[in-house]
Amino acid sequence: MLKFIFPQSTGSLGFTHHGMFEHGCRPRSRRCFPALSQGFSMIEVLISILLVSFGLLGAAAMYARAVEFSTDTERRQMAAMLAGELLEIMRSDITRVLDAKGKPKSDLGGYAKQANAEIVPSQAEQCRDVLPTSISARMACWAGRAQSAMPEITKDFIQKHFVVSTASGLVSIQVAWPVKPGQCLDNTSNEFCTYVLQSRL
Repeated sequence: MLKFIFPQSTGSLGFTHHGMFEHGCRPRSRRCFPALSQGFSMIEVLISILLVSFGLLGAAAMYARAVEFSTDTERRQMAAMLAGELLEIMRSDITRVLDAKGKPKSDLGGYAKQANAEIVPSQAEQCRDVLPTSISARMACWAGRAQSAMPEITKDFIQKHFVVSTASGLVSIQVAWPVKPGQCLDNTSNEFCTYVLQSRL
């Protein structure tokens, strides 16, 4: 009978006659290949989630700020349109707005409006086709169009923040709209933004 004799010392492959590696694992066991069996640790996963969260929060903040800037730009365009409209109305009624020397009257012939002065917005039928004859009706129609363009403004807001005045031969028209504190591009903490148009008639 033939007897096979296995050497007790390790060979070039590093295993004994029991088929074990020197460090005590089987050849096909995953414990024998630690470099191949390593994955992500819990700390690495948590750090990755944290970094991704910071990135998403930054992107969300940028998006919110972009929406605020877009809304502010839209409102400024509306305000510029409204101020320009009232200026053209006054130019079409120049005989009542200017004095004999060709300078704007102190009350602009009735178009002047101070802060907190009463004005009742109107969207009556007479505002849609031609300008009313009376200046008070014209101002009421103009305030009504302001409400149509910016629905968030109220009658009280228009009375408080819409201003029409004159100084040094210039006509100044201020249009405002409500916002959250700090949303104006002028970096003020007011709860409203303003657009002011100054021009000669």
